[in-house]
Amino acid sequence: MKLLTKNTIVLLIVTLFVFIIGGFVFYYQLQNIMNEEAIEALYAKKEKVENVCPKCKTGNILKGNTAYGCSGWKNGCNFRLPFEFFGKLLSEKDVQSLIKKGETSIVKGMVKDGAKINGKLKLDADFVLTLDS
Repeated sequence: MKLLTKNTIVLLIVTLFVFIIGGFVFYYQLQNIMNEEAIEALYAKKEKVENVCPKCKTGNILKGNTAYGCSGWKNGCNFRLPFEFFGKLLSEKDVQSLIKKGETSIVKGMVKDGAKINGKLKLDADFVLTLDS
């Protein structure tokens, strides 16, 4: 059996010490990165623009039991978007498009008078959902 020299033992201890300290440094750097990402995500959520009602411009759009509606309903705003229109469930993308742009791209698979139809959905001058086929 070969005995370790004093220099080899010192080298092993220093290497182990550097490895342990390096691990702690890496751990704390990783924690800081994770904390920075969490902080950025928190600020990103706060800066996210809410869906402002296109009709009254003061309320926010809320998801109810049967439709999307304005939080300003207590103040008289009657803006509503049904979950389903002409037998077709509105997608989240369609709802966002209606709120922000007042219209959707072409929606396929709606049913009108027993026939399948495709067309854009639009908000009219009174902010009522209509079909533009």
